[in-house]
Amino acid sequence: MKVSRLFNRIYLILALLLVFVNLINKHYIANLPLDYLLFAGIVVLAVVYGILQRKFEVPRAYLWLLGAFVVLMIFNTLISPYAPPLLYSALGGLITLLPFLFFLASYNFRMEEGEIRQFIRGILLIVCFYLVVLYGDALFLHTARSAAAADSGLSENALISSNLIRFGDFSSLCNQALVLCLAEFYRTRKREYWYLIAVLVVTIILTNQLKAIAGMALVFSGWLLYLTRVPKWLKAGVVAVGVAALALVLSVSSLFTNKLDQYVENALNESASEEIARPALYYASAEIALDHFPLGSGQGTFGSVPANMIDSPVYEEYELNAIWGLSLDDEVNFRMDTHWASVLGETGVLGLTLYLLLFFYPARRMRRLVRPDASREARAARFMVRMGVITLFVESLVLALPKSFSFIAIYAGLAALILRRYRPQSPAAGPDGPAANEA
Repeated sequence: MKVSRLFNRIYLILALLLVFVNLINKHYIANLPLDYLLFAGIVVLAVVYGILQRKFEVPRAYLWLLGAFVVLMIFNTLISPYAPPLLYSALGGLITLLPFLFFLASYNFRMEEGEIRQFIRGILLIVCFYLVVLYGDALFLHTARSAAAADSGLSENALISSNLIRFGDFSSLCNQALVLCLAEFYRTRKREYWYLIAVLVVTIILTNQLKAIAGMALVFSGWLLYLTRVPKWLKAGVVAVGVAALALVLSVSSLFTNKLDQYVENALNESASEEIARPALYYASAEIALDHFPLGSGQGTFGSVPANMIDSPVYEEYELNAIWGLSLDDEVNFRMDTHWASVLGETGVLGLTLYLLLFFYPARRMRRLVRPDASREARAARFMVRMGVITLFVESLVLALPKSFSFIAIYAGLAALILRRYRPQSPAAGPDGPAANEA
């Protein structure tokens, strides 16, 4: 038991460091791969722990899905006309698998409820620290106004911003913190969680990140629907009124309306797929998926790290090189700006389907593990996992969040710890309970 607690403590320290380090703007740490080193440390820790315990715990259904996805990637690399040298293909495949490897590594640590609470509190403390950094920078340092801000993708329409941190990621991480706060308040009824919720709401609005504001509305809608006991018609009415009120408040801000007009104009612009990086990447990914149905262009060829290191023929064939930010020679780089376009383009319709099944596995599994009439603690855990994954998916449609280690530590790491905690423990269920037979 002492060995188990020691390994659990080391895991928590490394995972929290991963969240902390990943939020620092790479410009200020000389692009050191600290997050990759911490990730590798967690995987090694899980392997050593498994060897000492003489067993590796894995949900069998998850392992089958992951195995099928790996086989598909290997086969696709062998037949793809765009495949880069083997080293780059392997690197692209490994990076694609990082969230799922982190889930498997985390699932091996059997933590008590108190240890999981420590992880949650640690994440919230990190968010609070960066809130201080964000407001301190905006009020006193003003690094967002420096020349270095051009490299960070900061929005000129933001009411508050900072170049010290990964600004876009942090605004979305505030929504993950909202999920954790709402779940913890539901579990403990401690008033201080509402104080932090208020600060997070104000911060998300001041960052003027549309995807974060939409995610915030989704989080509160989920909280109202799943963690409150009021009639369904009243829940629907409150959600509608709340969304309308939020839209009314934001409509008085010229910064918000200007940004919204820009998004609408880009969405309705018929030439957006030929002139603007993000729409072009999504449009090209659909073309690639159709042209190479059902597999795609292969690992390391489109929107992934290897395609950011060497010139991929995919960009020339689909006339993407001429779009600002998509050529390796441009002063800015938007090649990795869309996560789901990259998955669809590189792995095709079949690969995207398997990826989505793996991505939503924790949310689907928690729905089966925790019944609606379960304890307050169990329902809070279900809300954390399900709303965390769903909110991340919605926001990642416009930002490559699933590739960020700070989010991987939550939607793969924390979710795995919670699933392991709530899985059935009866001997008749086998080593992984009903999860072993889940389709």
